Amino acid sequence: MILSDVNRYLRDRGRANTSDIALHFGIAPTAVEGMLQTLQERGRVRPLPAQASPCGTSCCNCSSSACASQMWEAIKKH
Repeated sequence: MILSDVNRYLRDRGRANTSDIALHFGIAPTAVEGMLQTLQERGRVRPLPAQASPCGTSCCNCSSSACASQMWEAIKKH
């Protein structure tokens, strides 16, 4: 897998979190984080601000992985 695959995945979906990307490609989240950092440096993606956990609170008691997984979005080129 190469950077363009991750970039295309985010472009197609609009946004996704690190865990979803890792699951989709069957790789470790730490590997995805490195790729996303590279894509961010190239101006292709950006991290989104942290949001509340899936249950609607910010306590993270329901799933620590949901809170720890950064949300990213593709930067649309005009």
